[in-house]
Amino acid sequence: MEMRRAYADAPSYDLIICRTRCVSHRCDRAFCRGGSFSISQGQLDFGSHLGSIANRLFLYTFGTIVGDTHKFQSRATRVQLLLVLPAVGRWKMDCDGYPCVPMPLMCTAFAPGQIDAAVAGISDPDSRAIATAEALYFRGQAALAAKTARPYLDATDPALRYSACFICGYASLSLNRIADARRCLAGILDTPADEESPAVHATHILFASAASVLLHLPSPYSAEEFYPLAAHLPEGLRLFASYVMAHALYLRGEYGRSLGMAENALIMKQGSYPISELFLHLAASMACMSLKDVDAARTHFGAAWNIARPDGLIELIGEHHGLLQGLIEACLKTQYPDDFARIIEITYHFSYGWRRIHNPDSGEDVADDLTTTEFTMAMLACRGWTNAEIARHMGVSPGTVKNRLSGVYAKLGIGTRAELVAHMLR
Repeated sequence: MEMRRAYADAPSYDLIICRTRCVSHRCDRAFCRGGSFSISQGQLDFGSHLGSIANRLFLYTFGTIVGDTHKFQSRATRVQLLLVLPAVGRWKMDCDGYPCVPMPLMCTAFAPGQIDAAVAGISDPDSRAIATAEALYFRGQAALAAKTARPYLDATDPALRYSACFICGYASLSLNRIADARRCLAGILDTPADEESPAVHATHILFASAASVLLHLPSPYSAEEFYPLAAHLPEGLRLFASYVMAHALYLRGEYGRSLGMAENALIMKQGSYPISELFLHLAASMACMSLKDVDAARTHFGAAWNIARPDGLIELIGEHHGLLQGLIEACLKTQYPDDFARIIEITYHFSYGWRRIHNPDSGEDVADDLTTTEFTMAMLACRGWTNAEIARHMGVSPGTVKNRLSGVYAKLGIGTRAELVAHMLR
């Protein structure tokens, strides 16, 4: 009873951080996600499944981990308690006794510019290898990313397998390995066994939806199917899920809802998750451009660039080029010419592979013989922008826009703006 009273007012928390000599150094970074705890029969019980990524810190407030990673010592009573992991929603354990989580780098809270330290801080070798592949991929090094993740394509641990399939699948688009991309994405879409935990099922829905939505193909799941399971994921993946849902809303033309989804996720987040936040700011930029709120779009894109630049995370910016409708040219071409050139190179490689799956699978004919500038101007033109508006946005003359669009019409064999829609991204 004394112990119960000592913890009666304990707040909910996501992490216990400890810095005792006898604890694995992994505990300096992460221990537990989710739920409030209660004390019963000498055991410390957690309200939801254990995860390895922090949202808020429960640093020394009520106690520390001692002896090994499964003991908790009360700061008030000095009583050591056994940590009990709930059976439902639990991931397989890594080398430190922590659950492996999908896309561990995406799920890791760190400050922009500290990505290498974040990767190095993951002590489990398998999770660290996946995080290394993530860092390589988001830095635009598709070949090295695929090589690093490939050994885990058939891993028995679903966290490792989903991560490897996602990284290798999208890296293969940039490498023009379309058969490999299809095999990896099919590995994500395979339905999990009925006995899988809610956490694994939530991961399956998220990555199956992402694999489809990012190719502008119908998602096999609705948001309503995902909502009841979302709490089983760490915050980094929940933020990524908000991006996927915002992207799906964008594709349906619901630009206001898409913007709201992205901005709400950014406002409500509790930690700093640069990878997921980069996705969300790009989604918000896309929606703002489609709403013709260029100032807001530039603000979100500027935030995305401030996240991306310190660690060289240029892959996502290049992948979103067409959807950003001239923001890359307007914001980076003059001030960051070297970065701009690398981003455009990524755009050409990725979009070529992307169209080789999207076009046949969707029955659409997204143009594949336009320059990035021509494609951007055509995207804006089919959204109702005048030549003068396009010129102001992209920093060129109206005459240049007119000439470029004439070249687009000639390449596509069309004669009017109305006909552009069939050849552009949604």
